[in-house]
Amino acid sequence: MKHYINKLNELFGFEEDYAEFVPEDLIEIPAKYKMDQLNFINLIDGKIKFNKDAYEKAKKDLTIAEYEKKTTAYLDDVSRSWKYDSMSDAITYLTSTNPQFKSEAEVLNEWRDKSWAQAYTIEAGVLPATAEEFISLLPAIPQKPII
Repeated sequence: MKHYINKLNELFGFEEDYAEFVPEDLIEIPAKYKMDQLNFINLIDGKIKFNKDAYEKAKKDLTIAEYEKKTTAYLDDVSRSWKYDSMSDAITYLTSTNPQFKSEAEVLNEWRDKSWAQAYTIEAGVLPATAEEFISLLPAIPQKPII
């Protein structure tokens, strides 16, 4: 498929078999631009310009969103290993009258806070290549308290 852009920065795609139907006011976008880059192409003064800064920011934002989702799942998985439904569920026990539940909630709450603080610090810098590497940089899983 070949991709084209018009003066209004609207993107179009046409299969090569239909090239004869491409309107004359469209300019072909070079093949070097990938599908995920097409929204960052602009037609300025009849020339195709690629907004690399906007593309890199959007790409980082999407990566951060993915890593945050995986971090939430990781925190929930650890909470489940302590017999809670999720991290949110575990935290509800912060005011429990049961000393064991309250202690577990306090430890998980502190670890969650440290984990998110570290996650935001990592996100402000160079992101690891994978979500697994990202999670490996978070604080170690705490010991489950025994009361």
